[in-house]
Amino acid sequence: LVYSLMSSRLYVQRYQEQLEKNVMAQAEYLKNNLLENHMTLDDPQDLNLRIEGVATTFYGRVLVINREYRVIKDENAQIVNPDIMAVMRGQASEKISKKDGYLEYITAVKQEQDVQGVLVIQASTDSLKVIERRVERRNWLSFALIMAICIGAAWAIGKASSRGIKRINQQMESAGEGQLETQIPVRGFKEFKQL
Repeated sequence: LVYSLMSSRLYVQRYQEQLEKNVMAQAEYLKNNLLENHMTLDDPQDLNLRIEGVATTFYGRVLVINREYRVIKDENAQIVNPDIMAVMRGQASEKISKKDGYLEYITAVKQEQDVQGVLVIQASTDSLKVIERRVERRNWLSFALIMAICIGAAWAIGKASSRGIKRINQQMESAGEGQLETQIPVRGFKEFKQL
């Protein structure tokens, strides 16, 4: 049970780490494309589609802000938060946080050391909860199976040990009724043989 619980937590943690890596990889791709297009989305239709695809894939949001703090792409309008401001000002190059059912990755879009804008990707972590529930259900089923096996094994051992005692008891009753020639077969556990 302990192994099962620990493995389920490890599985969910690995899934979350992979989600973070995937978000960061998509962010890097989008940053490079944004720099190639000088932080505009006027011309490249494929970049717009890619941004929409990233938002859809992660069941989240992609937000692109230029150096004038203007939102040039947003899949879901929201007020700019302090973490975005810190990245825009160069106080941090990236921020990653988990809140309200989302993983949020904020990263600076830089050309050399000059911040051109900020890219924000939010990815839903609801899938982590679904996986965690599935793993917990599997753990409880495993626990129930192990308990059933243990109860069955205890019953079998109890049955085997009580059979020897019943046999000795029957032979003793026969001897008590006067059948002294009755031989008690010596079988079973060492303790039964001693009796």
